[in-house]
Amino acid sequence: MLASNRSQHSQRSENVPIGKEGHAVMETRKREVFMDLSNTSNFLPAHTGESRLGGDSGWFCRMTTGAASRGKARLGDDLDDTIMQGTTPARMESISPVIDWKDTIPPEDRQDLGDPQFVAEYVNPIFVNMNGVEQKYRQSSDYMQRTQNDITQRMRAVLIDWLVEVHWKFKLVPETLYLTVNLIDRYLEQCPNLSRTRLQLVGVTCLLIASKYEDIYPPEMKDIVSICDRTYQRHEVMEMEVDILNTLGFCMTTPSPMFFLLRYAKVMEADEKHFFLSQYCLELALPENSMLRYSASQLAAGALYLSNKLLRKPTAWPPHVAVHCPNSEHDVKVVAKELCALLQVATNEDHSGTQLRAVKKKFQLSKFRSVSRMVLG
Repeated sequence: MLASNRSQHSQRSENVPIGKEGHAVMETRKREVFMDLSNTSNFLPAHTGESRLGGDSGWFCRMTTGAASRGKARLGDDLDDTIMQGTTPARMESISPVIDWKDTIPPEDRQDLGDPQFVAEYVNPIFVNMNGVEQKYRQSSDYMQRTQNDITQRMRAVLIDWLVEVHWKFKLVPETLYLTVNLIDRYLEQCPNLSRTRLQLVGVTCLLIASKYEDIYPPEMKDIVSICDRTYQRHEVMEMEVDILNTLGFCMTTPSPMFFLLRYAKVMEADEKHFFLSQYCLELALPENSMLRYSASQLAAGALYLSNKLLRKPTAWPPHVAVHCPNSEHDVKVVAKELCALLQVATNEDHSGTQLRAVKKKFQLSKFRSVSRMVLG
């Protein structure tokens, strides 16, 4: 018997190739990094009766419709009987009904379930998270007095008024302007005693950073240098860009008032004129240092509240909009009153020598429905 085993082993060894070192080389199937997805015979059962489950979710499950499905039905019946035997009528009343996940989505977002750009399934968690993030990157309205000796609030206002024109000239998205102002304030708060000769450099560099973050096609470096009348060189802009990003720890994601206004206006189903009037109020607040004490969501809610009043809407703060805002109606009214004061100043032409006009000039265009030409009643 020992001899027969030895002979069988020798017969098998004759068919095994020998490597250079004298070791037997086993023939194994080469391992593929990417499987041949066209050959699905190894993965799908060779049955003709298949059912497709999952619907629009994109996940599919295949199962045979023979005895396996009948066995599953019997298993389900037995499971139901077992549950019902141990369930009293009182316990049956306490069992919560199954809730469709679509019922948890606000009614105004259900129409967007098929549109991946609106992410209706996650819109509420996103805005809840952003309500917390906006508090993290807020600046105090008195930071200029505490940190800057050579720069005044008036200089900041003139800088932002000029940046509104530059932003419009470069045809950048609205979010870029709000992020630019946010970066300027955060940098000035963390970089005390900045020389006024470098304030414009900080402003235009923050615009460049914000456009890289928000826009598809940011301005080129030569255009940034040219817009400053070549006061600064290319290398100075690049060095300031590095300094700003390092000072802020590369923390760029912060919700702007425009972010919340888009949400509130969508819930209210505001038309273009209604939306542009709210946007006009928000941009009037950008140069005002005193408006820094309000969060982005407060400013957006106050602007929408004020535009509702000016356009004589039936309800200034509808309940279905209020549920999406983290601020009370009283707080929203306070912001709306301050925005109304800024709007009245911008409407009057008496102080033409000192008034900042870039925002008003911008919203006189027909693209914005000329909302800055409206007569306030």
